[in-house]
Amino acid sequence: MCGVAGVLGPEAHEIVSGLLGKMSHRGPDGAGAVRGEGVSVGAVRLAMRGDPRQRPPNAFADLVVAYNGEIYRSGIDDSNPPKNADDEILAILEASGRRQDADGMFAVVMMPLRDQALCVRRDRLGIKPLYYLRRDDTQAVASEAEALALQFGVHLDNHGLAQTMLLGRAIGGRTLYRGVREIVGGGGVRISSSGRQCVVNERSSPVLSADLSEQLRLSLVATLQGCAFTSRKLGLAVSGGLDSTILAHELNRLGVEDLTTFSVIAQDGGDGVESLAELGMPSNGAWTRWRHVVVRVNANDFLQITRESVVAMGQPHRLTSAPLTVALARAVAAEEVVALLSGEGPDELFFGYAGHVDLAAALSYAERVSARRRLLADYVFSRRMTQALTQQSAQRVWSALEEHLGKVAALTDAQALMRLELDFSLAPLLQRNDHIFMRHSVEVRVPFLHGDCLAIAEADAAAQPLSTLVGKARLRDAWRNVLRPELVAREKTPFRAPFAVWTKRNAFRQSCIATILEATGTTVFRDAGLAPPTAQELMEIDASSLFAWVTTATWIMHRQATYYSNP
Repeated sequence: MCGVAGVLGPEAHEIVSGLLGKMSHRGPDGAGAVRGEGVSVGAVRLAMRGDPRQRPPNAFADLVVAYNGEIYRSGIDDSNPPKNADDEILAILEASGRRQDADGMFAVVMMPLRDQALCVRRDRLGIKPLYYLRRDDTQAVASEAEALALQFGVHLDNHGLAQTMLLGRAIGGRTLYRGVREIVGGGGVRISSSGRQCVVNERSSPVLSADLSEQLRLSLVATLQGCAFTSRKLGLAVSGGLDSTILAHELNRLGVEDLTTFSVIAQDGGDGVESLAELGMPSNGAWTRWRHVVVRVNANDFLQITRESVVAMGQPHRLTSAPLTVALARAVAAEEVVALLSGEGPDELFFGYAGHVDLAAALSYAERVSARRRLLADYVFSRRMTQALTQQSAQRVWSALEEHLGKVAALTDAQALMRLELDFSLAPLLQRNDHIFMRHSVEVRVPFLHGDCLAIAEADAAAQPLSTLVGKARLRDAWRNVLRPELVAREKTPFRAPFAVWTKRNAFRQSCIATILEATGTTVFRDAGLAPPTAQELMEIDASSLFAWVTTATWIMHRQATYYSNP
């Protein structure tokens, strides 16, 4: 796990050095850059495998590679994880030659030694971040959008901010920063003096068996073996829900003994476990030697850790789980755990959210494509936050969302909803994990997003009615004979702060309002074109909108301090 950067243009090496300095938290174990003729690549390294003294980037006979990520399988005929970064990079290049993704998460920036260019690749789901900016005759890529924005003095993209406020993220590759674009997951991009040339490979799918539930379980077990391979201290986040309970049971069955588990318990919340005994594992298993750490979060600390989440992510957000993630990251780092296993993915792949049941029923009655598109748009569009924008700005976001949804018009209801959840739910969660944990130099590994899990979910979505898939039916079936019945049937408890409960307390809501009103007089707020809310309006709005305003105001204050003190 690292932070990577590459620049093509004048003063490339100096700019790469500046970008790496702004991302030093991503790699405390070494930093380095290599210059070519008008081109440079570099990385900061968080050592997970191989020689901890090796400095990035990685040099080959005709190629220098800045690499961020982890590969869990060496090749199509080798299920063992690579032993070091060189082998991981070769696995990525080998898989690319087969028009496949390597089994892992990665973002790589490559500098061919015989060509004045950069070649970049990113894993299909975009687990590892990568962003691009062109400014005059300079082109740059980096692991964090804010690093590019600060390095080049980039101004705010008002439309990107509006999309983030109403949709939870910017879409179409947009970010909050003018000209800074997200590099889409999958395929690759070649950057030369003539600009960007995108290459998206048609990928062959893995062979699926007749028993998809059994294949899903076996695939996850194999992936866990790769995810647990590290020379650093390993941890597991457990919530008591189905997904992390599955991970705990399988790690116990694999005999993993050197493991620290973490559970976040928020005041007035319903998530988290006090003791691993609540997960129903065998009384004499390896888990009895695990260390369990409970991380407690209360309302008094929440606004401070919300600020930390906004600064780490470099943008406002709608995730009340993000401040909880800050508290978790602190605890993980304090235990000197460097690789943390986490259960993101099944809710999006296997339709685990509570709202999926009602949406599935509504979609089944949508007779026209336009009606279905409206239902899906309403599912992600925050109408209550439109009051923060001009009518023209809000309508522009709605139009961009409808255009985005045009890509799923020919898909089944299940395929369309999965695509929507991958874009608007999973992507922000992955960014949350990457940016917040990397602030503490911790790598998060997500086993459910590797192996055959995605292919199995896609096969179900193509062949099965959405109504038969909701509630993570496939996942529950796969572990029906492994977990106790009450664990298989356990209802989802979202990993979220009980913000709505806390806002019923006048002192807490007043603190939120003060945070918001402080930002309304800033230059950044005026430049953003936002409509300043009144104290009375903030007393009356719903908790979700209030939290969105809190993170927006917090980001504005952060940008005011960083941008105007670093012109």
